[in-house]
Amino acid sequence: MADAAIAYPVQKAPWAAGPVGTVVMLTGAMFSGLIFVAVGPVLPMLASHFGGGHDGAALAQWTMTVPSVGLVIGGLLGGWIFDRLGPRQVLPPALLAYGIAGAGGAWLSEPTMMLATRLIIGFCACVISLGTTVMIAESFHETRRAKMLGYKNAIAAAVGIGGTMVSGAIADAFGWRAAFAVYGIALLFVLPAVISTRGFPAPAPAAASDGNGYWRDIGRNWFIYVTIVLFAIIVMAPLTQVPFLLHEMAVQNSKQLAMVLGCASFGSAIGGFLFGHVIARLGMIGTFIAMMTVWGASMLMLGTAGSATHAAVGCFVSGIASGMFVVYMANALVVRVAPRNRGRAVGFLYVSLFAGDFVTPMVLVPMAQTLGRHTSFLLLALPCALAVLVMLGATITKRGSRPAAG
Repeated sequence: MADAAIAYPVQKAPWAAGPVGTVVMLTGAMFSGLIFVAVGPVLPMLASHFGGGHDGAALAQWTMTVPSVGLVIGGLLGGWIFDRLGPRQVLPPALLAYGIAGAGGAWLSEPTMMLATRLIIGFCACVISLGTTVMIAESFHETRRAKMLGYKNAIAAAVGIGGTMVSGAIADAFGWRAAFAVYGIALLFVLPAVISTRGFPAPAPAAASDGNGYWRDIGRNWFIYVTIVLFAIIVMAPLTQVPFLLHEMAVQNSKQLAMVLGCASFGSAIGGFLFGHVIARLGMIGTFIAMMTVWGASMLMLGTAGSATHAAVGCFVSGIASGMFVVYMANALVVRVAPRNRGRAVGFLYVSLFAGDFVTPMVLVPMAQTLGRHTSFLLLALPCALAVLVMLGATITKRGSRPAAG
């Protein structure tokens, strides 16, 4: 994926992140996960607040859906803003807005205002996540960068697991409004973001025209974005199809279902944590092959699952590969675009992920209805196997094309 012939040369990091800056960068992705897990446990109570019945349930579900619109807008516009203004002007305000708007559910009652705050936190979460990804790319190189991106994803997955339990416990103890206070954690990072970005240089003015323009960067990396869209379907497959798979196996206990799906999040945290260590030993090509092999094996596990335990193992193994996948693609992308275009390029990466989430039901629902869910999972192993073969073929061809020494 990272072809050295077109990768931008490694340059000295423009600033020393320091411990405070490192914490800010590593926690940048957790705010996206909190959007959904903090509110999920209180949806029934939120529906009752909105009047109950069909309308109340619809409004409650919109509080989960509207942030996705903000995430897409953040992917499209946030990168442009970040490239123009830099982290000093963008990150602290985004954290402040996220914390205030996110906690708005603790006192707002009017549905329109509450939905507006949910749109805002979706936008801010994407800006924070893509911005900290760019900061990591600017601050670390090679294996260190890969490890930092992996740790960032691992922390986000871990916070997602803990956020669900914490928000549910808070809601049970203090009421559903109190669960929105979880978003206020962003306010704790505003001052650290101000302090840690002071030494980050302001973005250089973009040249009127050069060979490393934004659209050229996007165009020559089209295969990364297409790969993200296609394999995002496999990322979402366990989350969207395993509940129905378990139902077909007469597993209907909600707590058991939550534990099975939680294995995917736990696996994602493990995958993110291990990513940098794996790539240091196997390199980009070896890591890609290993990742796709593990992913294909997990689809085979789910395709042959006959019990909740079997499905939980499949979700865990799939989570490991999923946790590495997004980090792998981000790591491959940031070295292939000009530094002044990285914000927009990473933003488009997030848009590609959301596009994959959007098309997932269009692919998996008719497949499951026609072939059954077990067979669908078995078929999802094929793209993984094909990706391994393509990478192996490309590697062999590349080596064969090298001129012989002497």
